[in-house]
Amino acid sequence: MLVPKDQYPFFVLHDTATNLKYHLTSGSISPKDIAPFIEDYFAGKLEPVMKSQPVPDQQEGPLVEVVGLTYKDIVLDDERDVFVEYYDPDCAPCLAIVPQLEKFAEAVAADERGKKLVTVAKMDLDANDALDSDIRGFPTIKLYPAGRKGQPVWYNGEQGHSLQKWAKFLKENGKYGVDVAV
Repeated sequence: MLVPKDQYPFFVLHDTATNLKYHLTSGSISPKDIAPFIEDYFAGKLEPVMKSQPVPDQQEGPLVEVVGLTYKDIVLDDERDVFVEYYDPDCAPCLAIVPQLEKFAEAVAADERGKKLVTVAKMDLDANDALDSDIRGFPTIKLYPAGRKGQPVWYNGEQGHSLQKWAKFLKENGKYGVDVAV
């Protein structure tokens, strides 16, 4: 959470249950400023502040790059099953599976039902905030089934990373049961 120095002093409310942060910035911060800010938080009137890379002008290829500002629109799209790898760019195992993830995204895009019903994405959690607060290690892969975005399914990385295992995971856990040929 970087706040430009010209916005000092500032006050931050961090909701640890959702990992969302809310900033109060003003020339001076006093109890008369903080009390209404907290009241607005509990009334649901505040918008969280999210760290985000710039929104891509266009997506290159079938593997979708999610940034903080596009998280809701892409990951929480209730009409599509969304398969996401959360990664840190300094994580060697994360980088090692990117070529496989790209091939998996290509296979999904080549499938008649897959291209209409499934999104394969990746998100750099070092440079972006996500609304998902329970990611503790990398790489993390989760499937957000259409119609059940509040109940994502974790991929167990201990079973290994392969196109076949991801395709089986998608078929068994996605709303649409898309069977991708890999």
